Amino acid sequence: MFKGYCFHSPKVVAEYGVKAAINARFSLVAIGCANGNIIVYTARDYDGNIPLSHTLHPVNSVDSLGTLTCLTYSPDGYCLFAGYARGWMTWSVYGKLTGSSFISDSNVTATNDDKWLTCVHEAFWVGGGSSLLMLSPADDRLWILEMARSATTCCFSPDNISRPILQTEGGFMLYRGYEVADLTAISMESSLWRHVQIPAGYLADQWPLRLFSREKQLDENEALHVESFEAPIIYITLSGDDSLLVYTYENVLFHYVIGAVDSTVTVTLVGQIGLQGIIRAPPRVRSVSWIVPEEQLQQGDPSQDVATATVLFLVDGKLVLLQPSANEQGELKYDMRVIASNVEYYSLMRDQETVGGEENTVSLPFISDGGLNIQAEQSNGLRDSLWYFDGSTVRVWTDVQDVLSSVPQDLGRDLPPAVLINVDFYPLCAIVSKGILFGVEPELVQRRDLSFAFWRFATRTHLFLPPLLRHHLSQYNSPAALHLSHHYHKLPYFPHALEVLLHDVLDEEVETAPPPETALLPSILSFLSSFPQYLDIIVQCTRKTEVRSWRTLFAYLPSPQELFEESLDKGSLKTAGGYLLVLHNLEDLHTGSNLSLRLLRRATEARDWELCKELARFLMALDESGNTLREALAEVDVRSRGDGEGAARLLDTQPSPTRQSMPITAGTNGAHGAHARGMTASSGGPYSPRSVDANNAAAGTYRTRGGGDYFESLPRS
Repeated sequence: MFKGYCFHSPKVVAEYGVKAAINARFSLVAIGCANGNIIVYTARDYDGNIPLSHTLHPVNSVDSLGTLTCLTYSPDGYCLFAGYARGWMTWSVYGKLTGSSFISDSNVTATNDDKWLTCVHEAFWVGGGSSLLMLSPADDRLWILEMARSATTCCFSPDNISRPILQTEGGFMLYRGYEVADLTAISMESSLWRHVQIPAGYLADQWPLRLFSREKQLDENEALHVESFEAPIIYITLSGDDSLLVYTYENVLFHYVIGAVDSTVTVTLVGQIGLQGIIRAPPRVRSVSWIVPEEQLQQGDPSQDVATATVLFLVDGKLVLLQPSANEQGELKYDMRVIASNVEYYSLMRDQETVGGEENTVSLPFISDGGLNIQAEQSNGLRDSLWYFDGSTVRVWTDVQDVLSSVPQDLGRDLPPAVLINVDFYPLCAIVSKGILFGVEPELVQRRDLSFAFWRFATRTHLFLPPLLRHHLSQYNSPAALHLSHHYHKLPYFPHALEVLLHDVLDEEVETAPPPETALLPSILSFLSSFPQYLDIIVQCTRKTEVRSWRTLFAYLPSPQELFEESLDKGSLKTAGGYLLVLHNLEDLHTGSNLSLRLLRRATEARDWELCKELARFLMALDESGNTLREALAEVDVRSRGDGEGAARLLDTQPSPTRQSMPITAGTNGAHGAHARGMTASSGGPYSPRSVDANNAAAGTYRTRGGGDYFESLPRS
């Protein structure tokens, strides 16, 4: 007799199930509802324990979606396809939107008769999930949608995560961002991908285990070593410099040590762990890593690694830690704890080839430690970090040792909080050496000069430094924040990362208005003051925030006039100009006019005629009669200091009897102050937010409003 369990009990008609799909690889059941939503459940066991995993909410309304017509998971379980009467959508296994035909241009679609974009009657996967066949109603054509899949879907390994490879039906696409300069790596150019066609005979079975020379052909007769197993292998991975982990269907984790002398290679079994009673279903294991204590790695006997190593398993979507300890009889036992759920992939940085920058230690000559007693050299702060993606957010533990200390159940400790990094694309990996998350997002290309539409993917990057720094500072751990910063200070967009950090915290605290004793902004500003770009970062942030935010910002800073003076003393004239604008909006106009005169004099001495011209326009915005500008030019005596052409251009800014209208207008901004508009100037440097964002420079999450120099566009209150 059939026995089942009811796990979807809708209370309203809109939640009635109309389609269902089973994901055996991840133990998921997806129920498509009448309202177009898809509710996904996790089948934890065979006893009816089927809780809710997540819900997919299409951004379109029910009317624009139409009826749900088909619902199917890819054979590898990593992709869910949902066809509707008016289009289709795809998601990653735990809910990241990876494609949608609802973004198509309806006019172009109708002209080209691309029915596959507007209606799907049925769909099914072919080629092991490399392609999707779609049928549209009243259409005798068969549409094929080719997929580009991450190599981790079939071979989950540290190398495939750290250096992304996308598989297509006939080849690979290799990301080359590691091989280029930092600013090039964060561009959106598709040239960073190398396309490789693969012969059909190249793909071979990975069992039994074989080692080949990199200089010889991948032929069985050329194998350097062959190791046979009684049971098929589920997972193989390298760990550290010389360790090889092999997990088999008999639920045993084998530890080998690889030795190489000249042309001779040895693979020696030094330990094994039986996991019967711990891992109930070995085929559900997607990945295995382990963490051996540093002392054991440096000085211990490799045969004792299994007794000291913490084992990290990815079982379905659960990240599980097994930590060894001895019972009262001295026998080895394991404490188990699930540390994360809905994990699409994870990355333990100690397993990567390199985890940041040019070396593992960094000197700190350029920075003030503020009395924090930072050592002259420190190791990379992310070497022991653990990253994972849960289908919506990238989460990071900056030190996995903090996680390990919370595993023993008798301690009753909570897991340390992970750092959350939100991205609007699918992240493939963290490129730690460049301080960015790297990923892709799909783009539908429709052109009126083409009779068909096609998909392509765009490369996307996102800075991960701002949220990591914010996490350390929110935990009152300034030494850790400085330590992390020291490792990345040579990146050309590092000042931009600091600016994003300030901007995000400022925007939040302007809205929430926390009391001073709990506000994070003072800690952020104190941290930023340790860097030589401090004055520039502050003024760049003011360019992209409203005037009402300035009062919150400068409540924890010296007065704008003091910062103006400091900038002037350091010869940072354009930075001083930025503080001049703040001063005009927050303080006395007359004082600002005197400062304008001083800055104009310094700019003429430096023969910075572009800055002089902007200052002249600014003075015109303050006084449309032109008197203030005439007095300033007379006092500075531009003619005697000028270089001819530059001085002439500056003098041409003065109002004439026949030209009283200016390309800017004066007005009020907040309580008082000038609002200069319509000016043009060059960008603020190779890592200014505007130029960085224009190249998708791992942009934070905001766009620069306005452009040009400091005087081009003032923020509105």
